[in-house]
Amino acid sequence: MSKKQIEKIATVLPHALKNASSYVKDNFDKVGQETLSNATGTVGVLIRFFAQDTIDAYFEKLTEQKLENFASATYLKASLLQVGKSIASLNEEAIQIPEGESLVSHLVDILDVEQVTFDPNEVLTIFTPQYHPIVLFVKEQMVKLLQLFHAHPQTMDSFKRNFNDNIEKTIVESFGDEDYEKHQEDTEAFMFKEKESKLLYDMYELRKIGFKEGEELRYEETYASWRAVSKLLEKESKPRIHPKDKDKEKEKHKELEGKQQPIEELIETYFSGCNVDCVQNILFAIADFGKGKSVFLKQYASRLAKEYTQTREGYFPIYFNLRNFSKYSSEGALGVVDAFLLDEYGIRINDEEFSKRKYIFLVDSLDESGELTKSRVESVISSIKNIQNIDKERRRDNRIIITSRPFSEALQNELYAHKPYTLLNENNEEVAQYISLYGFKEEQFDTWLSHSLKGNEKLKELTATGSVYQKLLNDKTLSREELRRPIFAYMIYQLILNRVDFLEVGKIGVYLSFINLLTKEAKHIDDKEHKIDQEEEIHYRNILHSIAALWMYERQQGKQGVLKKADICRVLDGENKGDSDREILERYKKEQVTEIEFLSHSYFGEENNELHFQHQSFAEILLSEYYLKVFIKYAIDKKPNIDEARSKLILGEPTEQTIEFFKELLLLLKGSVSSEQTDEVLEKRKLLYPLMATLASDRHNNLYCERIDTKWFEEVEIDNASPTINRELLEDWAIGEKELEKIIILAKDIIDSKTTLLLAKTSTRTALFDNELTVFQNAQVSDSPTDMDKWLALVVVNLLHDDVPEERDFFNGRLEFPEHLFEMIRGWNYCSFNSAPIWSKEFFKGINMKQKERFRMSTLSFTKLDFSYSNLKNLELFGSTFWETNFTNCTFENINFYRSTFSHSNFDNINILSNNMFNSILIGRNVLFPKQLAYYLNTLIEPKSKNKTLLGKENIDIFVPLRGLLLYGLKNNLFDTSEIKSWFDYETEEDRKEFESLIDGLEESSK
Repeated sequence: MSKKQIEKIATVLPHALKNASSYVKDNFDKVGQETLSNATGTVGVLIRFFAQDTIDAYFEKLTEQKLENFASATYLKASLLQVGKSIASLNEEAIQIPEGESLVSHLVDILDVEQVTFDPNEVLTIFTPQYHPIVLFVKEQMVKLLQLFHAHPQTMDSFKRNFNDNIEKTIVESFGDEDYEKHQEDTEAFMFKEKESKLLYDMYELRKIGFKEGEELRYEETYASWRAVSKLLEKESKPRIHPKDKDKEKEKHKELEGKQQPIEELIETYFSGCNVDCVQNILFAIADFGKGKSVFLKQYASRLAKEYTQTREGYFPIYFNLRNFSKYSSEGALGVVDAFLLDEYGIRINDEEFSKRKYIFLVDSLDESGELTKSRVESVISSIKNIQNIDKERRRDNRIIITSRPFSEALQNELYAHKPYTLLNENNEEVAQYISLYGFKEEQFDTWLSHSLKGNEKLKELTATGSVYQKLLNDKTLSREELRRPIFAYMIYQLILNRVDFLEVGKIGVYLSFINLLTKEAKHIDDKEHKIDQEEEIHYRNILHSIAALWMYERQQGKQGVLKKADICRVLDGENKGDSDREILERYKKEQVTEIEFLSHSYFGEENNELHFQHQSFAEILLSEYYLKVFIKYAIDKKPNIDEARSKLILGEPTEQTIEFFKELLLLLKGSVSSEQTDEVLEKRKLLYPLMATLASDRHNNLYCERIDTKWFEEVEIDNASPTINRELLEDWAIGEKELEKIIILAKDIIDSKTTLLLAKTSTRTALFDNELTVFQNAQVSDSPTDMDKWLALVVVNLLHDDVPEERDFFNGRLEFPEHLFEMIRGWNYCSFNSAPIWSKEFFKGINMKQKERFRMSTLSFTKLDFSYSNLKNLELFGSTFWETNFTNCTFENINFYRSTFSHSNFDNINILSNNMFNSILIGRNVLFPKQLAYYLNTLIEPKSKNKTLLGKENIDIFVPLRGLLLYGLKNNLFDTSEIKSWFDYETEEDRKEFESLIDGLEESSK
C-alpha cells in the first residue's frame, strides 16, 4: 500500500464522517418531535432515530456514488443502520436519559467530527467489515453515549456484541452483492482475513494509555541503557556528592540522562547481531515498578501492527502478558503463546498461512507469572521459547522480548542463559548485559504533565508557573529516582486534577493521597450527581484490603493475581460456606460487592467475572495497608489473639515494593504519634485516617477493631456528606505511645512463637494409628516460604522500636528466643536458596543469644545480613557462606566457622571470647584464612603453622574480612604488624607493597 493511498484515506474519512452528525441534525430538524412522539423511553427514541426508512432517505442521494471514495458513505450508512438494529435488541429499560438532558444534543455532540483530524499515521487501514475505520468510529461513539447515560456494563457489552456479530451482513446488504464484490476487488490491499484483522486490531489498540475508561494519555518515548547482568539485584548506585553541592549533582544527573538511548535502538542493536538466527535468543528489558515497561511494550506492538497493515511486511507483533500464564495451556509443542493465539483468535500459528510470517513476540511481566522459584521461572521461559518451533528451517528470525521487574537469581540465570548482549570491560572481557529502562527524563516529566493537564476539560485555564519536577525535587516530596517513574507522574496528574495538596508528604504521601482519591471515586467516576459519603468510602476501602490479600494469595499459588469475584466474596465471608460461584455472587449482589463500578476502573480491569489490578503497585500499597491493619487490630484488641493475627499474615511472599510501602507506612504511623499537634503531625494523621477508619467499621471487614471504634471513632460526630475529616479525630488520635508499644509487643510475641505456619493445602494419613502423616497437596514443602508472619513482625519491631546503638540497645535484644531468628534464616535458605528476604537483611542487629545448647546452622547462606552489635553464642556454622555479612561490634563465644567462606564481610571492633574455631576458612578466590591468625583466634587448635598464604593482585580484596580480625589481635597484643607480614608470600613485589601498606595502616587504627 502506497503512502499516497494512505493519505487519501485520511482525507476522505473526516469528510465521510461529517455525514453522521449531519444525519442526526437533519433528521431532528425535518421530523422533529413529530417523528419521536410515538417513541417511548430512551431505547424507543434511539430506534426511531436510526430507523431504516429514515437512513435510506438521507443516503438516497449518495446511492449512485456508493463505491466512490473507498465506499465511505456506504460504510457510514451501514454503521448507522446497525446502530438502530443493535439498540433495538436491548431491553427498553436498559438506557435512561438523565432528567433535564437532551438526547439529541448528546447525539450531535457525540457524532460531531468538525474538530477531528486524521493523521495518516493514526489510520488503521483494515477494511474487514468489523474493523473498518468508519465502522469503528460510529460504534465507539455510540458506546460513549451509553456511558454518558450510565448504562450498565452488561448493556454496553450486549450492544457491542450484537453490533459486531451483524455489521458484516448489514454492510453487504447496503452495498448489494454485486457492488460489494467489486468493492472488495478495489480494496484488496486493505483486506485481511477476519482472525488476522482481529489480532492486528487488538495489537493496534494497545496504544491507548490510561487507567480509566476513555482516558487516553500521551506517550513519551522510552529511554534505556545496557546494564550488566551481574548487577541485576543491586540498587542503582548514586554518585557520592555532598548534599550542598547542587551544581555537581545536577551535572551528574544530566550526564546520566545523556547516556540513555531510545530503547528501540537498543533492540535493533541486539537483534542485528544475531545474523538472522534468533532461535536461541531472548532479549530482556528490566526495570522495577512504575517505569513504563508495559506501556512501552504495548506502544511498540501498536506501532508494528500499524506498519504491518500498511505494508504487509516487517514484523507481525504478538503481545502477551504473563499475568495470564496459567489461563492458557503451556504443555503444547509451541508453548503458552501458541495456546493464547488459539484460544483467543482461533489462530494456529504453525498453519501454512501464518507460519511464513516474521513475528516479534512481546512478552510482558515475567515477575507476575506466578511463583518465582527457580524451577517455575525455568518452566515459564521454556514455554515461551517453544514458540520458536514454528518452522525452524525457514523462520529463524522471529524475535522474543521479555519484560520483568528484577526479582531473584532465578531471573539472573535466565538472562545469562539466552545469549545476552555483551560489552567489553576495562580488562577487555565480555560482560553480559540486559536492557535497563530509565523511565521519564526530567524534561519528559514536565512535558507529559503539562500536556496532560492542559488537555483536560477540568483545567482548560491552567497556566504553567514553572517546573513541577523541580518543585517536587526541591521540596523533597519525591527524589530523582522516584520522579523517573511515569506512574508517579500519573499520580501527580490525578492529584492536581482533583486539587489534592500533596507537596509535604513524600512518596508514601503521594501514594496514599492517590489511593484515597481512587476510593472516593470508586463507584462514581465522573458522576456529577454523586454526593460524598465517608461511610461508603470506608466500606469500599475494606473490600479493597480484602482483595489485595486475595491477590497476594493467588499470586503465591501461581495464578498471577487474577481475582474471581466469587472468591472476593468468600474472603469477605471469612470462610468457605460451600456456595457455588453463582450463589455467592447472588447473595452479595444486594451489597453491591459484585459490581465493578464500585471498584473503579482506575483500580481494576475486568473480564468474565474476573478482575486484575490495572497496575501492580495499586495492589502493593493496599496490601501494605492490610498488613498494618493486622498488627494494629490484634495489638489493640481487648483480648489479642496472636494465633489469628499470625494466620492473617500468612498469604505468601510479598514483593519487595510491598514491603517498601509497608516500611514507609510504619514510619508514617510512628511519626503520627506525638503529644504535639503540629501541622506535620496532623498531615501524617490525615493520610492514615482512611486506613484507621476502616478498622472502626465492621462492614465487609474481618479486621474490625472494637477498641478503635468505641474509644476513638464512635465518640465523635461525623458528617458523612463532608469531604473534611473531623479535626477532633485527628487531634485525639487513635494511636499513642501506649498503643505503639502494644504493636511492638505483638510483633515480639509473633517472633518468639514456638510454632511454624506454612501456607499449603494439606491432608493427613495414618502410618500407625493416629494421622501421623501430613500430605502436601500439589506442592513441595519448600515451595512455600516459611515464617512470613515472623519476617513481617521483624520489620515492624525494627522500625517502631527506637534503637540506641551507642548503648547497645536494640529491639532484637528483647527477644526471649533469639534463636528463632536463625530458624527463620534456615527456613529461607531451604525455600529460596538465600539468607533472608532482601527487604529484611538489615534487621538482625543487636541479637543477644542466651541458649546453652549449640545451635546447628551448617552449610547455610548468611549473605549480606547485618549482625552488628550482636552477642553470638553457641552456633555451629560449619561450611556456611558469609558474603558481605556485617559483624561489626559483635561478640563471639563458642562459634564454629570451620570451612566457612568470608568474602567482603566486616569484623571491625569485634570481641572474641572462648571456644571459637576459625580453621580452614576461605577468604577469597582460592585463598585460605591465614593459619597463624587462626591459631591466635582459636581456643582448641593444632600448633601454630609456619605455612604462608600466597597472595596475588586479584586477592587484595581478602583484606576486607581480615581487617577487623587483625585489629582485634593487635588491640589485644596477640601479635604485631611485622608478624602479620610474615604470614604471607606474594606473586610480585608490587603485590607485596600494596598489601603491606594496608597492614601498616592497621597500626594507627589499633591505637
